[in-house]
Amino acid sequence: MRARLESWAAQLAAERAGPADHAEARALLDELEALSEAGGYQALLTLDRRINRFAYRCAKNAFLAETLDQYHNLSLRILNVTMRRYPKLTPKLDDVVRDQRRLLEGILTGDGAAAEQAAAEHVTKFERAIRNVI
Repeated sequence: MRARLESWAAQLAAERAGPADHAEARALLDELEALSEAGGYQALLTLDRRINRFAYRCAKNAFLAETLDQYHNLSLRILNVTMRRYPKLTPKLDDVVRDQRRLLEGILTGDGAAAEQAAAEHVTKFERAIRNVI
């Protein structure tokens, strides 16, 4: 469910984002580029969450944003529990940066299809990793 809703929200975000949203997307891209392994895993998760919430907000649909925020919270719970038992599930910095860069670039360029694909792949990759462990 999250993959479908989040990819739809990303498409809407690309189509509906305005100038202020574009400025915020550029700032988030700068933060992504500055992110390093030295910042630790928490910094990665914090920025990932901010980018997701930004995309939800740019979709300009409060109900969709609230629903996705709840799904994302559940995903983070699953991630934190499983990472303790299976450290190999810890997301790789480069993978998260690449995925989120693609999403933000789709929003910046107004390319709904690219943003939708980036979001779907990001969520599906997480789901696949969890299912492989189970």
